[in-house]
Amino acid sequence: MKYPNRAIVVTGILAVLFSCKKLELTRINKVTTGSASEITYSSAMIEGVVLEKGDQGIDQHGFYYATQTDPTSGSFNKSELGNMATKGSFSEDLSGLNPGTKYYYAAYLTNANGVELGEIKSFETLAPAIPVVTTVDISSISQTSAVSGGNVTDNGGATVTQRGVCWSISENPTYEDSRSTDGNGTGSYISSISGLTCNTQYYVRAYATNEVGRAYGNQVTFITSPCVSDPPTVTTSSISSITDMSAQGGGNVTNDGGAAVTEKGVCWSISPDPTVSDSKTIDGNGTGGFTSAITGLACETTYYVKAYARNSSGTSYGDQVTFTTSDCQTGLPVVATYSINSIQENSAQGGGTVSDEGGSGVTAKGICWSTSENPTTNENSTIDGAGPGGFTSALSNLSCGTTYYVRAYATNGTGTAYGIQESFTTSDCPATEATVQTIAVSDITETGAQSGGTITDDGGATITAKGVVWSTSSNPTTEDDHTTDGSGTESFTSILSGLSCGTTYYVRAYATNAAGTAYGNELTFSTSSCPTIATVTTTTISDVTETTAISGGNVTDDGGAVVTAKGIVYGPTSGPLVNVDNQTTNGSGTGSFTSYLDYLDCATTYYVRAYATNAAGTAYGNEITFTTSECSNTVTDYDGNVYQTVVIGDQTWMAENLRVTHYPDGTEITYVGSDLGWENLDYADAAYSYFDNNSSYADPHGALYTWGAVMYHESSSDANPSGVQGVCPSGWHVPSDAEWIQLEVHLGMDPGEAATTGESRGTIAGKLKETGLDHWESPNTGATNATGFTAIGTGYRRWQDGDSWFLPKLAPFWTCTESYTDTGYSRYIHFNITGISRYKDFKENGFAVRCVKD
Repeated sequence: MKYPNRAIVVTGILAVLFSCKKLELTRINKVTTGSASEITYSSAMIEGVVLEKGDQGIDQHGFYYATQTDPTSGSFNKSELGNMATKGSFSEDLSGLNPGTKYYYAAYLTNANGVELGEIKSFETLAPAIPVVTTVDISSISQTSAVSGGNVTDNGGATVTQRGVCWSISENPTYEDSRSTDGNGTGSYISSISGLTCNTQYYVRAYATNEVGRAYGNQVTFITSPCVSDPPTVTTSSISSITDMSAQGGGNVTNDGGAAVTEKGVCWSISPDPTVSDSKTIDGNGTGGFTSAITGLACETTYYVKAYARNSSGTSYGDQVTFTTSDCQTGLPVVATYSINSIQENSAQGGGTVSDEGGSGVTAKGICWSTSENPTTNENSTIDGAGPGGFTSALSNLSCGTTYYVRAYATNGTGTAYGIQESFTTSDCPATEATVQTIAVSDITETGAQSGGTITDDGGATITAKGVVWSTSSNPTTEDDHTTDGSGTESFTSILSGLSCGTTYYVRAYATNAAGTAYGNELTFSTSSCPTIATVTTTTISDVTETTAISGGNVTDDGGAVVTAKGIVYGPTSGPLVNVDNQTTNGSGTGSFTSYLDYLDCATTYYVRAYATNAAGTAYGNEITFTTSECSNTVTDYDGNVYQTVVIGDQTWMAENLRVTHYPDGTEITYVGSDLGWENLDYADAAYSYFDNNSSYADPHGALYTWGAVMYHESSSDANPSGVQGVCPSGWHVPSDAEWIQLEVHLGMDPGEAATTGESRGTIAGKLKETGLDHWESPNTGATNATGFTAIGTGYRRWQDGDSWFLPKLAPFWTCTESYTDTGYSRYIHFNITGISRYKDFKENGFAVRCVKD
């Protein structure tokens, strides 16, 4: 065996990268860096593999990791996992990492020969995000309170500074609504919800806040316990202003008992403990003090009085007070008021009875009424006869939906007496159509506009629908296009959509109630003019080569609509079209632009037109023709092999694999035709062979060369700054690692990614691969051969044992750039991967070669 302590490692698909920046490499053992997994905001697990354990053993192994790209220099962390008795995988759980941070790491091992480092890989901890919180179900529900809470299961990578629950009678409550504050950090917590209204539905969400923002949990809902109230608390006022037939009392409602007080007043009787079933007054509602007029009394009589207050739980009474009316004497009549009946919108029927003329004849009797309390005969009144006895009165000319107060009266020689006050409300006014005004039209575009309306009168009935109507004819109705913008009397804004450009429309606001639909004043407007296609000119062709040229255009008018795409279209026939022929995309909007045409055929006439696309369609500029330069697309090697070439960007490449057997000066390259002979090569040896030692693979797969053979001749010139002609024909050279990067960036790979080492960089491999399955194994992922590079699956010769591997799955190519004493940079193109691999490979491997023109 040529290296007794050298590890056996698969180079091709399993190739491993070595770092040669700071640490002394040995080839006694073989260690590779594995993947990172279980990545969180502050932790990750990284893996490594010892592929082969050498004779020197393994004294120590572990990982270097740091935030700089080279984890073995500067400020770094190093884990030490001890010695290893045998080859195999190992891992390390990293903790205490910073969130949202990229870390670089590499596996290592040490023995008596030094330190061996695996390739450098990276991972990125999760970036801080808003927390994750769930809402706890509601419990301990009462009329005015409940208990909920939450559970912060993930702080999002940043400290949770505040948490709690928020609630509202509307869905999806936020921090701006009622809320609790229940500490910080992760974990579960309990929240008290207070200040609620009984028998009411509430919506609740937990929340948690960190430096990134605020998160909400799932919404839960509950209904507070049914409202339970007590009777009100009321006190009775002292009696004053006592006459022979009247007095003044009152009371004070000091507590509503938990429910609205719907009626309050005083009640009285000549027997103790009067109730509302006896004589009473009604003096409003709610809490607070009130004054009561006690009328219709008998002279020289003792009365008992209590204040009362009524809510949904019942009627309560104040303390009882008593008084005696003044002595009987000739005076005012005694009159009682009948209850009101036959109530209509504008009329009703009342009346009364005179039970005592007061010692002199009653000359007039009737009722009086007003919209204010305690009406007198100075207001609206009837005269319904004279003398004692009952009478009926007609109330007329009333207003609909209005509350009136009524008292019977009787007049004698002493004066006018009044009965107890009654009240009633006339029937609701019949609804009429609402009154609505149309808001001026604004924000007019080609297909839309904005208007709305203001309702100045609901017509006495609820507005159930409102919005605007529009049509191309005058007086539109809800049978035409219309919006629906809610209900009620609030002003509203309406969005008119689906309009036609350059068209006149008529608009009216509308409002619907029980009486029908009313319309506002009619307005008219015209939508913006319809767009036309843009105006664009084509720029004269310049810088014509075999495969490239430069043109462009100038969009001088957008046609009234935004130009969403512009560029050039080109092809070998007249009248090239967008989405049919070749095209470039050079941004949007008006103005000039430059377009680069590539991948052209040499000595070919092309037709070119600029284009610009807007909502109206695609416009084309004037057509220009040009012819690419004459073809010069072959090169011949020392053996007389002729190779096709292709221009890609600023580089000219062979479009076939090199198969020459002599150096440019005629020196024969050493041929090694056996697996054993290849296995015995040293990394400095120069040799070539064919896949499976079979020369029939020479065309089209090419020969397989060691790095030493590739680099045999070294020269430099102004045309060849890389300084390596190697096995390439005169005027051509072996491409450097930098020239491969230049090719990859031209084809669309990110420059930073192009400079990294590893498998499947970028997604451009398909542009370099021959299509079909003649020289590739299925699926030949993404192959288009858009560049004409025509890479095919060549396989390779492996340095360890001379075996031939991976035809037609893999196409490895040498560069002229050395990565370490015994390794050089290479490129791999795979049958099933869209990216290109960049590796550091042992120089004894047999790889294909593509030359690039000086």
